[in-house]
Amino acid sequence: MRIVALALGLGFVAGCTASAQDVSPPEDTLFFPTGAGIAPDESVLFIANANSELRYDSGSVVVLDLSAVDAIANAWTSSWTTGATAPSGCVQDTDHTETLNCAD
Repeated sequence: MRIVALALGLGFVAGCTASAQDVSPPEDTLFFPTGAGIAPDESVLFIANANSELRYDSGSVVVLDLSAVDAIANAWTSSWTTGATAPSGCVQDTDHTETLNCAD
């Protein structure tokens, strides 16, 4: 009888899943991007993230403000003549030096 109770108890514990917060996709991160679309006024870019790795409970959509992207890219490329330094809030990727990783 104890073995049956123990087996049932372990079955219930193993059946418990992670909370929705534990498996929800990150809000402002690109992971497995599968599609992109630009708004009609060309102000924002929508990027669809797939859940190909099944790490999260779903895919997501990230929205990028294209004027902010332009400002960062212009600051980055204009500094190349004076010795490229990353704009505030960004760091140069160590493996791909042409790439910036920005927090915002």
